[in-house]
Amino acid sequence: MSLTQAPRTTAPAQGWAVRTSPAGEVVSRIAIRVLILFGVVFLMAPLIVIMVTSFNIAPALDFPPKQWSLSSYENISGQIYQSFFVSVELALLCTAGSLLLAVTASFALVRGRLPLTRGLETFFRAPLQVPQIVMGLALFQMFVLTQTSLGISLQAKLTGLVIAHIVLVTPYILATSVARIATMDAELEEAALGLGARPFVIFFRVTLPVVRQALIASAVLAFLVSFDNVPLSLFLSGPGMTTLPVALFNESESSLSSSIYAAASLTVVFSLVVTAILDRFIGLRSVLRR
Repeated sequence: MSLTQAPRTTAPAQGWAVRTSPAGEVVSRIAIRVLILFGVVFLMAPLIVIMVTSFNIAPALDFPPKQWSLSSYENISGQIYQSFFVSVELALLCTAGSLLLAVTASFALVRGRLPLTRGLETFFRAPLQVPQIVMGLALFQMFVLTQTSLGISLQAKLTGLVIAHIVLVTPYILATSVARIATMDAELEEAALGLGARPFVIFFRVTLPVVRQALIASAVLAFLVSFDNVPLSLFLSGPGMTTLPVALFNESESSLSSSIYAAASLTVVFSLVVTAILDRFIGLRSVLRR
């Protein structure tokens, strides 16, 4: 007499489902909103204090001002305005140079058949890994050696500042352009080439419109990084060639007045205007998606 045993079946393992109560979801949402609000307040509070303090009557530095006035803006020194134009010129020149260098390098890294492509891309992005104070000291030493060895003076010159800021901001443009070019459909260019278009025409009629928004966004970012930079400009600036952040830093060390707060407030407004222009012509959401 044989005994037969029915096969044993095991139920599939069930994953643990975490259920949250409606009250827990409400608490989580409130906590997230409180954290976001705290972060915004933490970032905006110093700017608000500076801008409100700028409306004092010199030499008062009360917050909030006991008497509101625009006299601090009227007392901004001519050196500050001169430094502002130096910063704008420097930022424009280094952004243009960085665009030319970064876009050319990006096409070579993505489309070219170069050996050690990964190593070259790491080399171009290396300035992001080095503290700016160290980079400024290294460039200062290089400019000193250039002057003593070759007789070429770059210290406290616009050319030297442009070279230094190109080294600083090129990785910002390179990262965006490499990512955008790598995701571009090469069949668009192949179709234009098949229709008889020349490479020069293909670049300006097909390639450039596709990557234009990403390049403009990275160029605006590079402009702001160069305009607001202190460590590099602090080492390489000099009499007659001082950027606005360095001029504000130097004046704040000697005497803290309401006119410095007024100049700093105008700098913040200028940065907001540049960001608003970016949002108007491109859109911040489209920039973030890229």
